[in-house]
Amino acid sequence: RGPGAGVGGAVAGERGGARRGAEQEVAALRAQAAHHAKCQQEVEVLREEKRLTSGMLEEQQRRTDRMEVLLAEANRNLQASYQGQTNNRSRQTLQLEESLSFYRSKTELQKGQMEALRREIANTERDYKLKERGWLEERAKLLEVVQTSLDRASRSSG
Repeated sequence: RGPGAGVGGAVAGERGGARRGAEQEVAALRAQAAHHAKCQQEVEVLREEKRLTSGMLEEQQRRTDRMEVLLAEANRNLQASYQGQTNNRSRQTLQLEESLSFYRSKTELQKGQMEALRREIANTERDYKLKERGWLEERAKLLEVVQTSLDRASRSSG
């Protein structure tokens, strides 16, 4: 071989090294592209999970809001019911107090009437006893007069 033979071999060797370097670079780029695609897929999966999670959170928030509305409504109804029962009890208590007051005044009136009736009975009994005593005294006087008349009549006839 001549002096050029070595140069050609060196050029061919350089070409082979460049080719291997380019193949390695392509392989590295392909690996990077595959890694990028894999990462892109993971990002898409995470985005989908985020979308689903957001949807679930929104649904949960709607349920929570609805429950709060229902709870507030139930609380209002409970308070209204309690207030109604309290008002009803107040009305019943007032009616009972009015009835009690009426019956107390009626009882007091009846006590007064009974006391007046007792006094009237006592006065009537006293008056009757007085009259009865007066009648008895009158009767005794009459009997005495009759007796005296009978005594006189029997003395005159006898």
